[in-house]
Amino acid sequence: MLKTDAFDEAVGAGVMDLFKPSAESFVLMDVSTSLLASLRRRAPDAQVVSADVRRLPFTAGACDGVVSLSTLDHFESREEIRSSLREIHRVLRPGGHLWITLDNLANPAVWLRNHLSPGFREKTGLTPYFVGAACGPRAFRKLLEEAGFRVNEMRAILHAPRVLAIPACAALSRRHPGRLHAAVAPFLLAFEWLDRLPVRWLTGHFLAAHAVRERAWLDQR
Repeated sequence: MLKTDAFDEAVGAGVMDLFKPSAESFVLMDVSTSLLASLRRRAPDAQVVSADVRRLPFTAGACDGVVSLSTLDHFESREEIRSSLREIHRVLRPGGHLWITLDNLANPAVWLRNHLSPGFREKTGLTPYFVGAACGPRAFRKLLEEAGFRVNEMRAILHAPRVLAIPACAALSRRHPGRLHAAVAPFLLAFEWLDRLPVRWLTGHFLAAHAVRERAWLDQR
């Protein structure tokens, strides 16, 4: 099993424990060597590799599964998302599974954020990080299918308004750091009922998909 970034595991519990029971090994990769060093201090036994998802250092069909949580929305262009999906397809065995999330450009707040100038976002502190390319649900499905995946499921997730949730989490983290998860999780989860409504593609901040490596034609190009 391969995870295309190590951020969650470097700063918190991450998702390794969810997949370890069904995986012979779990490899965490990241382009940030400092983040990997931090992870090694937290989890000395973790298998890590410094790599770019656009050029994966693995042989074809080496992975049974890939977990990619908001990795591909850190690129400047949609073409880089496309090339990353092709690389993930290449390293997955036939029938291998991909669990992936991406910023949802159909959400008006995400659309507005992505269309603001980088200078304005940085000056106002709206997004103190690089904002990359994204897409809506139809374009996301098309990218996956063009890369050779069969999309088993796609959903919109994290429906809580981030303009409220992020400041609330930051304030609580400063004042009561030990109570952050217990206090905030019920609040955030309460908004997930929106996933059952037709407006879910407008309210969810991320797209989440489960796809299976199906076509092999890309391996022969």
